[in-house]
Amino acid sequence: MRTSIPGLTWLLACALSLLSATAWADAPPAEGPVAGTVMVVLGQSEGKGVDAALAKLEALHKPPFDSFPKKTLLTNSSVALTLGKEAEVDLPNGRKLRLVLLEKTSEGRFRVSVSINRTGKQDYLPLMTVVAAPGDPFFVAGQKHQGGTLIIGITVGSAATSLPAKP
Repeated sequence: MRTSIPGLTWLLACALSLLSATAWADAPPAEGPVAGTVMVVLGQSEGKGVDAALAKLEALHKPPFDSFPKKTLLTNSSVALTLGKEAEVDLPNGRKLRLVLLEKTSEGRFRVSVSINRTGKQDYLPLMTVVAAPGDPFFVAGQKHQGGTLIIGITVGSAATSLPAKP
């Protein structure tokens, strides 16, 4: 049996169409991004005073953050987190904060991986995983900057965030 070139092209197009439809049907549903914020605070031992925007954050008034009598808000950035995709935020000391949304637990909390990196260098903060309630900030600190210490507050989602729970 002899098959013409147009016949082979049609057969190949049909096969590719079936394969792509099958792959698409097996793919997990796309999740929308979850809003987050990254707040960078400079904690200093010298001086006194807390920026008004930080006054209501209870965690900053408790150990270990209460050891910094002066806290200045340097940046407050919005970030969109999508399941399994990296999001980066530039830090004032030239490093990058890398966040990956791993899942929403059955309890409605977010599992997030966090690392602090510098291009071409070993990670300062190797990958760590945090489980946080929507809208409840968690903090990472220790980066030196301008005679003080960076305190990084990360908030993922809010009480109204709707991302399907992982079964």
